[in-house]
Amino acid sequence: MRTIGPPFTKRPRLPPLSLTQPNRSHHRSVADLPRCLREPHPAKISTIPMRITRLTTAVIEANFDWTLIKVETDEGATGYGEAYFGPGLPAVIREYAALVEGEDPTSIDVIVRKMKAASVHVWPGLATHAVCGIEAALLDAVGKRYKLPLWQILGGKYRDRVSVYVDCHAGESLESITPLLVPRTPSWQAGETPRAAGAPNVKHRWDQPGEQHLTPEAYARRAAEMASRGFSILKFDIDVP
Repeated sequence: MRTIGPPFTKRPRLPPLSLTQPNRSHHRSVADLPRCLREPHPAKISTIPMRITRLTTAVIEANFDWTLIKVETDEGATGYGEAYFGPGLPAVIREYAALVEGEDPTSIDVIVRKMKAASVHVWPGLATHAVCGIEAALLDAVGKRYKLPLWQILGGKYRDRVSVYVDCHAGESLESITPLLVPRTPSWQAGETPRAAGAPNVKHRWDQPGEQHLTPEAYARRAAEMASRGFSILKFDIDVP
């Protein structure tokens, strides 16, 4: 057998290692360490939150005035929300804009509480419509910024399938019931006031003649028609089918 190197018994032995008494020849004091290790400077980690730069509205004149809300941020993320209709709603939203602009859009609960506190004497009502529309726009902006679906932002998925709610206002099969559901010519396009442009002035139409007269039989007839089209659940407002 051929061996390479000195026999095992003649090889130099390493000094024994001890956790409690380290070899002094290998021990260095703090002064021997590089300055960057002797005088550490811990890094300060700070984040600059996203800020809301602008909140604006746009009104779509259809069967009612539908108010859309746009939230813009300094990082380019833009969110959109929709507020339920009401007279003077855009003006209310503009009042809230002064409270919202400059805030971190991810602090949604804080912003909502701030708006509610500022309108405690008019809550609920039109203020509710405005706050809910702004909240929806904030959720949309945050989801776009971090590329997350809303169900993840709101706490996670509970099911794989959900039922869809469909509003049939101005639907083809409902227009014959009441003119309230028929889209009107926008006032800005007609160059007239909303009432002169065809905006409905009467909400309740129980005393209308013919097919305009809303009776239980008329509701039943329309419900059967919707069921034949595949709808499994129907909802009727008393005054607006």
